[in-house]
Amino acid sequence: NSNGNYDAVLSNSNGSIASAVATLTVYPNLVLNGSFETGNFTNWTLAGDTNYITVENASTSGFTPHSGTYSAALGSSSSLGYLSQTLSTTAGISYLLSFWIANPYNVFGEFGLSWNGNTLLDTSNLSADNWTNIQFLVKATGNNTVLQLGVQGYLGYLFLDDISVTAVQPAPLLGISGVNLSGTNLVLNGSNGLSGMTCYVLMSTNAALPLYQWVP
Repeated sequence: NSNGNYDAVLSNSNGSIASAVATLTVYPNLVLNGSFETGNFTNWTLAGDTNYITVENASTSGFTPHSGTYSAALGSSSSLGYLSQTLSTTAGISYLLSFWIANPYNVFGEFGLSWNGNTLLDTSNLSADNWTNIQFLVKATGNNTVLQLGVQGYLGYLFLDDISVTAVQPAPLLGISGVNLSGTNLVLNGSNGLSGMTCYVLMSTNAALPLYQWVP
């Protein structure tokens, strides 16, 4: 789906109970060619020992990608090999960094991950014999952020697939500092987050009822 307004219907086991127009915001993946479906390392920068870093499909590696046709097969012989990409980020925004990794041949080696020079993961005991999803919540400090992955596998390959970095929308901050009556009007006093918003007050004579049975 793309950004826009869509009809949304809320329902439970008793049927439809409410409908409204909902705004859908899609946050794009900042990582280009994160699933390696180009069949090569387009958009990625390779450094270090890259002799055994390649993009393969199941017919050549014998290991099925997490999705699509290709995955990155990462190994090295003498030192770490690196795979990196500079992402266009926004300072102060939080992002969800997600990737799938597998160690099907139980290789003895090292895997590292860094975000803008800060180490997020550095392990030599990766036991993910099948595809395993690893996620980090990270924050950007500038308009350009370097995502770097490093690997050294002595006896075979580690596999990577479906690398993504997507913005995380923060929850709106609603500051209601007080409630009072002005004649017959109920007044909500707010400090931030209320400007331009429509607020609904729900009423019920039985506070034990679920919210969808309260009356606006």
